[in-house]
Amino acid sequence: MSGEGRGWWRPVLVCGLVLAGGLVSGCPGAAQSGVPAAERSSGQLSQWVDGATVESVAKTLGVRLPETATEAKAAQLQGVQDDALILAFVLPTADVDAFVDAL
Repeated sequence: MSGEGRGWWRPVLVCGLVLAGGLVSGCPGAAQSGVPAAERSSGQLSQWVDGATVESVAKTLGVRLPETATEAKAAQLQGVQDDALILAFVLPTADVDAFVDAL
């Protein structure tokens, strides 16, 4: 079995970890609100923020984008109590381990 096709999932995993970290750090008290999810308002209480940049989201998350990162995209969903930050980018397979180690 060749190792050539096995490395494609690593950049996807890194982006998923960064996204999960942003969501967790953006809503630390959500699970402890005391109100069951079924009883919460179903109204639209959040909105996408215009002007969220890769630089601003990376700074807020405390993530330094490697120079080799490409296709970087960012978004911010602003809610009543918490915000969600999304940061996605592609890294060459050779740079993934160094990036993950730096987190």
